[in-house]
Amino acid sequence: MPIFIFLHILAMFTAVAMAYGPAMMMVAARGDVPALRGVMRANDRLNRIVGPTFGLGILLGFVAI
Repeated sequence: MPIFIFLHILAMFTAVAMAYGPAMMMVAARGDVPALRGVMRANDRLNRIVGPTFGLGILLGFVAI
């Protein structure tokens, strides 16, 4: 069972980092238009997998219980 707890924490940590990471990068790239465009391209790619990663984390949480 401890492996499922570890995998749950890992999945949730990854999902939160992918969800909030681009916002932090946009703050850091403030005023630099090419950097902001790059951050938005990366954000478009990450948005496709953030939801399923949260779902995996929730599923692993139920398994760990």
